[in-house]
Amino acid sequence: MSLTLLIDSVHSELSVALVSDKEAVWKTFAEQKVHDKNLIRLIKELLAEQRKSFDDIDAYAAVVGPGSWTGCRVGVTAVKGFCFALPKPVFALNSLDALGDPAALRSNLDNYYIKRGDNYTYEKLDSTEGYATLSDINTYRHNLIEQLKNVKQISASELVPFYVADFKAGSKQEPRATKKS
Repeated sequence: MSLTLLIDSVHSELSVALVSDKEAVWKTFAEQKVHDKNLIRLIKELLAEQRKSFDDIDAYAAVVGPGSWTGCRVGVTAVKGFCFALPKPVFALNSLDALGDPAALRSNLDNYYIKRGDNYTYEKLDSTEGYATLSDINTYRHNLIEQLKNVKQISASELVPFYVADFKAGSKQEPRATKKS
């Protein structure tokens, strides 16, 4: 049975999960702007609750964005650090792909990251009606797990945040970290 440690630090809530072939067990920390201070503690708590250790983990996955700029860096950096200590397969997940299609995710700058098919943009919206949003966290988490099953493995050096800089206002661009071959 494979066990993956999944880190989702790109939203206001910090979440980690242990994902096996049978289930995903999530742990969340809701306080904003302190992901860096709480990530390791949250992982340790989840591992202890599940009676697992870092040695039991077979792979690492990080939601690389889009989302909080600092949050993206926190999750990506943690996975890279884990790989330095205990090299394992790595997977990069896209938050917009996990929301659905079309999807809209609010940025900190009163704009939205938008996904329409294979096109990604950064723009102002008057309404998110008709777009999948982060309002249903259970569906989002389910979709992250499904994405994990289908995304290709990458090296830790290929794991990069998907920042607002990767979006050009009104332009359409595929994120670097989640391209499939």
